[in-house]
Amino acid sequence: MKSNMENRILINAVLILAGALTILVIKLVNKDSFDTIPVEQGANTVDTVAETSTIIVDIRSDKFFWRLQPWKDGKLATLDGWARFSELSFEGAGKIKINSLVKFPDMQIGPLFTVWPEAELWFSQSARMDHVAYMETKFTKSFIPFMRGGYSEDMPFLLDKDEGLLAFVYYQNGWGESGRKYLLYNYKKDVLLDEPEDTEVRYEGFLDRDSLLASNLIHRNDSWFSEYFLYDWRTDKKTENELTKKLTELNMLRIYCTAVGNVNTQKRFLIAKSEALGGHVKINWDEGFKDVKVTPINFLLSKDKYYDVFTISSDGKWAHSLVGGYRGLYEERLYKNAFYHIDDRYPGGISPPVLMDYTEYHPPYGVFIEHQVHGMCYAIEHHKMENDTDQLYLRLYKMDEILKEINRQLLEMANKEMDGLGDK
Repeated sequence: MKSNMENRILINAVLILAGALTILVIKLVNKDSFDTIPVEQGANTVDTVAETSTIIVDIRSDKFFWRLQPWKDGKLATLDGWARFSELSFEGAGKIKINSLVKFPDMQIGPLFTVWPEAELWFSQSARMDHVAYMETKFTKSFIPFMRGGYSEDMPFLLDKDEGLLAFVYYQNGWGESGRKYLLYNYKKDVLLDEPEDTEVRYEGFLDRDSLLASNLIHRNDSWFSEYFLYDWRTDKKTENELTKKLTELNMLRIYCTAVGNVNTQKRFLIAKSEALGGHVKINWDEGFKDVKVTPINFLLSKDKYYDVFTISSDGKWAHSLVGGYRGLYEERLYKNAFYHIDDRYPGGISPPVLMDYTEYHPPYGVFIEHQVHGMCYAIEHHKMENDTDQLYLRLYKMDEILKEINRQLLEMANKEMDGLGDK
């Protein structure tokens, strides 16, 4: 139990951060255009690696696994050494178990893997083929990519879990800005639907059951801009609202409304980069896509550091990102794993980052999981050299301990501020 003095110090620390954010917000509202707003950094930040002994749990794995996705019943989805669709489960505090759910695809591991737990649908790409498994019926099927010759394939998009519609996504000329095609496949009936037409629309994800966020890329003044809207893919109807207009105004990048993404549809917020502001922002909205609030968050980092893509927990209480701007012994680029508490007690609803261990760059392969012993954790594969052998571990970062570290840092900042006041 914290003493009254400690609680007062913690409150003062939060107020200090609130003051810094208030100054930034005042600067924002006095500007006529977002295009000229400098996003200030380094006002209140602690750029140190937290003590890891109580935060990190490394669980040795006797079996190979690769990539992690959310699954269900406190388990994770992964691929085993034969690229078979498998679940990773926990046994007590320090053991994991990996079992294949189907003997499929059973071939070379490829670059794409995703799972839609709400639909019990799995997808991977390996050996230049696409593989789909519907776990409710154990139906499996492999495809040669439907489109080649100038088209590249992106991650499929689940359009309707009740009807069983999966959209295979193709881009013309590699990652070109035009010539997209969505080829629809009904995995419940094993039926390929009509040949698609070219479209400029990019599906971002569902903000609720019926609201599909989508965008167009517009080329203007030698630059690309994203125009956002809600999209009815059955009728090709586009609808704007207060949220989509703000996303367009801010020229937002890399919005992922997926199970491992930077949007939380239950708490109705996202964390992503604004090209117009030149930095990351946290955006909140209400159930009618109104009352949109934009909070710049670059001030939480020192000036020479930057965020990569965020991942938000399903309960909307935690976030992870890589933080870049570090160099190794040979000037190689390095990043730190960073964690954030999402709560209204902090200015803008997000805590200062807890900066953890160094890592090389990787896409957001980690996932949040409610562990039966350790509580909410962030899980990611981790490798250690043991006896000249690469040993695979599942690394867990415990959010309860992350919260303790946040409180410790806030107390430290408050104490320094109070010491500074005492010297005046």
